Amino acid sequence: MVTQDRNNQGLPDRRGFTLLEVLIALAVLSLSLMILVGAQSNSVRMTVQADRLLVGTMLAKQKLAELEMFLESEPGFSEQDEIVEEGDFEELFPGQYPEYRWRTAIRKLDLRGASTGGLTDLIGFAGGDETQQNIPGMPDEETLASLINLDEMSEQLARFIREITVVVYWDFSGDFDEVVLTTHVIKPTGPAFVSPEDAVPVGVGGTQ
Repeated sequence: MVTQDRNNQGLPDRRGFTLLEVLIALAVLSLSLMILVGAQSNSVRMTVQADRLLVGTMLAKQKLAELEMFLESEPGFSEQDEIVEEGDFEELFPGQYPEYRWRTAIRKLDLRGASTGGLTDLIGFAGGDETQQNIPGMPDEETLASLINLDEMSEQLARFIREITVVVYWDFSGDFDEVVLTTHVIKPTGPAFVSPEDAVPVGVGGTQ
């Protein structure tokens, strides 16, 4: 009996995949899945971090606004160079943000050591302009520095300016981060300092 090849009879070739081809396909599939899972995990992590940063910024703005209103309502500033306090948001938002805490600092600015360059420019005497240097009666910068005690002037100005720094930080099982906001409060009128007996604790709106 004569046998004929199936291909010669026009039948389709039903040869399957080899073991090597199957292993390569599985390896490519596994690698693709790992990349997709990793990308999804990073996306979720970044979303969570963005949400925490948004909450931290909101809480920091809240605390900063409280301190600004407090200082602006006082007749004068404290004589202390720096007042640092720390607390949480349990009193303001009970049970909502247990992982978040705040730290505030109210500082007296050190403006000593300023140069006369800004002052001479302000009054229209710039060292690089020869026409202005020749103005009759206009003192040079060295003479101006001798006439004006900038350190004393800066010390007097600093009595009426305070820098507020608010730090809100959080820790979610070792995932630590923080938000820092800074502003300045100026009180050009009224007494520079409030007496110790009239002073009110700075830590408003939070548990210390």
